[in-house]
Amino acid sequence: SIKLLVKILDIKEIMEKVRRRKTWESSILFKAARLIARKTNKYEVIRIWRAAWYLHILGFHEMKIKKERVKELSLLVHEIEKLLQFY
Repeated sequence: SIKLLVKILDIKEIMEKVRRRKTWESSILFKAARLIARKTNKYEVIRIWRAAWYLHILGFHEMKIKKERVKELSLLVHEIEKLLQFY
């Protein structure tokens, strides 16, 4: 969703970094979330992105979080759908 919002909102700074590096590095995604939040005045984007990242790394790669926490984070991550409705 972060990548999609970058494209929809035409955030050139991020698109240029991705083009140069040929990948969406985590640092670029975190910066993109901050820029999206500023551009849309929807600062929950940052919280949602952090939850998605945490879920991906500790839930998928490391398998270190409990089922209940996965459910909580998953619900939070799905809040991005509300934001996407406007775009």
